[in-house]
Amino acid sequence: MFAGSVAFFAMSDGMKSVSDRLGADLIVVPMDYTAKVENLLLTGAPSTFFLPKDAEEQLKRFSDVIEASTPQVFLATLSASCCASPLQLMGIDSKTDFLIKPWLVSSTSRELEDGQIIVGNNVNAETGGTLKFFNRPYTVAGKLAKTGMGFDDSVFMTRNTLCQAAVDASFLLNSPLAKDKSLVSAVMVRLKPGQDAADLAMDMNRALNRGGLYIMCSHSFINGMSVTLRGAAKFALWGGAILWLLAACVISLLFSVSLNERRSEMAMLRTVGASSSQLTCMILDEVLILCLEGAVLGLLLGAFAATLSAPRAAEALKLPFLLPQLSVLLLIAGATVLLSVLTGLLAAYRAARRVSKADIYSTLRGN
Repeated sequence: MFAGSVAFFAMSDGMKSVSDRLGADLIVVPMDYTAKVENLLLTGAPSTFFLPKDAEEQLKRFSDVIEASTPQVFLATLSASCCASPLQLMGIDSKTDFLIKPWLVSSTSRELEDGQIIVGNNVNAETGGTLKFFNRPYTVAGKLAKTGMGFDDSVFMTRNTLCQAAVDASFLLNSPLAKDKSLVSAVMVRLKPGQDAADLAMDMNRALNRGGLYIMCSHSFINGMSVTLRGAAKFALWGGAILWLLAACVISLLFSVSLNERRSEMAMLRTVGASSSQLTCMILDEVLILCLEGAVLGLLLGAFAATLSAPRAAEALKLPFLLPQLSVLLLIAGATVLLSVLTGLLAAYRAARRVSKADIYSTLRGN
C-alpha cells in the first residue's frame, strides 16, 4: 500500500512538473520524430535531429495567432572518452527563449553565457566544476532542482555554445550543425490568448505536414499522460482494495485460530477475577503491538519496493517521476501504519470478544 501510494504521488507530481515546465502551447518538430521528442522530454534520452531549414519561415504563415516562438537545438553526446557521459545537450536562444531561461536564471541568479552550462539534477556535476564534451571542458554555472522530467538528465547551454560543440564533434559525428549553424531541432510556440491549441495544431498540421513539420499540442501530450495515470490509479485502487480485504480476512482467521488455542488460559484468568472486558482489552493490546511491528516492517519493505520498482513502472508507463516531499512521504507512511493497525484491531475484535465471553466452566471442562 505504501509503495503504491508513493508511486502514484510521484507520478502525479511528475506530471505537475511537466505541466509547469512545459510552458509552450505547441511544439514544432520534424515529421515522424514525435516519439523521440516525447522520450527526450520524459526521460532525457539523447537524440539529435533537425527541422527543415525553412521551418521558421513556414511558421510565419500563422504569425497572426502566434504570440511568441523560440527555437531549440538538440545534440546527443557519446559514451566515449571524449565526453563525460552520454547526455542530451540542449541549446537555447537567449534572445527569444521564454520557457527554459526563466528557471535557468532562478538557478544561477545570472544570465547563461557562452562556454557555460547548466546541468540537470541527475547529472554528476556541481556548480563551479567542469564537464567535458567532445574534448572541450565547460564550466558548470548551476544545477537545476529536481523536475521528474528528461531535463534532469540534460545539459543546457546557449545556442552558440552548442554549435561550437557540434564543430568539436565533427571528428566523430557528421552533424550538419557543424556546417550550418542556423539549423534548429524544435520550435516552441506560445499562442495568443483565446486560441484553441488543439484545433490550431490540426490546422497547422494540414498546412505544414508536406513541408516536413509536425505540430505537437502540449496539452494533448499532458492529457495523454493523465489518461495513463488515471488508468494506473484505478488498477492500483481496485488491487489495493482486494488485497486489503484479503488481509483482513486472513488476519481475522489467524487470530481466531490463535485465540481458540488459548481458551483455557483466558478461562483461568476469568477464575481469578478478570472481567470479559479486561480480557478483550488485553487481547487487543497484544494485537496492537503485533500490528505495529508488522506495519513498520511492511513500511520498510514497501519503501524498498518503491525505491526499486516505482521509477521503472513510471518509465514503462512513459510517465514522469518526481518523489514527493518528505512531509508528504511521512504523511503517507503514517496513514499506512494507522490503516494497517486499525485493520488488525477490527479483524481481531470479534474473536477477542467471543473468547472473553465464553463460559468458564464449559471451557475448562472441555480442555
